[in-house]
Amino acid sequence: MIIRICYIVLIFTFFGCYGNRNEIASQKALTNEYAKGFAIQYNDSCTKLTVYNPWQGAKNIDYNYFFVDSPKHFHFKSKDNTEVFYAPIKRLICLSTTHIAYIDELKETSTIIGVSGISFVNSKSLISRIEKGEVLDVGYDQNLNYELIVSLKPDAVICYGVGAESVGYLFKLKELGIKLIFIGDYLENNPLGKAEWIKAFGVILKAKDRSDSVFNSIKYEYYNAVKLAQTVKTKPRVFLNLPYKDSWYFPGGSNYFVKMIEDAGGDYLFKFLDGSKSYTISYEKAIETGMNADIWLNPGAASTLEDIKQSDERLLSLIPVKNGQVYNNNLRSTSTGGNDFWESGVVHPNLILKDLIYIFHPELLPEHKFYYYRKIE
Repeated sequence: MIIRICYIVLIFTFFGCYGNRNEIASQKALTNEYAKGFAIQYNDSCTKLTVYNPWQGAKNIDYNYFFVDSPKHFHFKSKDNTEVFYAPIKRLICLSTTHIAYIDELKETSTIIGVSGISFVNSKSLISRIEKGEVLDVGYDQNLNYELIVSLKPDAVICYGVGAESVGYLFKLKELGIKLIFIGDYLENNPLGKAEWIKAFGVILKAKDRSDSVFNSIKYEYYNAVKLAQTVKTKPRVFLNLPYKDSWYFPGGSNYFVKMIEDAGGDYLFKFLDGSKSYTISYEKAIETGMNADIWLNPGAASTLEDIKQSDERLLSLIPVKNGQVYNNNLRSTSTGGNDFWESGVVHPNLILKDLIYIFHPELLPEHKFYYYRKIE
C-alpha cells in the first residue's frame, strides 16, 4: 500500500509540472538542430512535446503535450494549454495537408480519419483511403463541420493558427471535448527547420527512430547539394511570384524560400527586405526590378506562357520570359487543385533545392529530373 501511494505521488509530481519547460529535471531533453518552434523531453514512460508560439504574433505561449506509454497513466485530467495522450495516437484529423506529408513519411497515414480540404490532398496512400470512404472532409476554418468531427471520435486534431483570431474557432472543438495539437512548422525560417518538425510527429505517432532516420537523410542530402552549389562563380538574379490586383508580394530576405534560393546559388532581387514576412510592392517597381532578373520562379498558378499573358500581357516583356527562363513549382499537381510542393515539399527541402540548382546551374546536376518544378513555355 505504501509503495502504491509513493508511486501515485511520483506520477502526480511528474504531471503536476505542466506549463514550465524547465521543471521536469528527471527528463532528458532532445536538442533540435534547426527547428525553434518545439522541444522534446522524455523519460522511460512518458514523452513531453512542447510547442512554442504556434501562430503569427503569439508571444510567451507554450502548449505542452504528454504522451504516456501506459493506459494506467491516462486518467489524469488535462489542464490549460496541456493535453495528455496515450501513445501512439490511432485516430487523427489533419487541418493542413502539410501535416499529412509528415505522417505519410512515417508510413502512418492509416491513422488519418479526417482532413480539411480533401480535394487538395496529394498523398497517394491517403487518396486511396479517401476513395474508399475511410477519410472524410471536415471543412475548413470558420466552416469546420463540428458535428462530423465529434462523430469521428478522433484522439486528436492536428491544427495550426495563422493568428490569434483563428484560435477561437479551434477552441470550440476543445469545448466539445476534442483534443488539439498545435503544429507551427510554417513559422520556421530555415527549410531544414520545417523538415525537422517530423520529429514532433515521431513523438505523436511513437515513431522516433523512423522520424530521426528520415530527417537525417533529408539533412545529409540537403547539405551535399549546398556544397555543390557553393562551387559556382556567378549567381543568376531571381524574381518571384505573380501580381495580384496591381500589387506584387515578395518575401523578406530571411524567408525560408529565400534561403533556399541562396543555398542553390541564386541571387534574390528583393533580399534587402527585412525579416521573413511578405511585402507588398507596387506593380511598377516590381516590373522595373524584374527586368533585371535572369530567372523567374513561381508565377502563380501558371502552367504556360499563355496563362501569364492572360494575367497581364505586359508580363511577357520581362527578360526571363523572353529568354525562356520561367519556372513554376506546380509539376506535381492534382486535377482538383492540390499542389504537392506545399505538401511533401515542406518535408523535402532537399528535393526542392536540387530542382533550384538544376534551374540556376544545370551543369552541376546534368542527370537531374524535375520533381516539383517545370519550365513554363
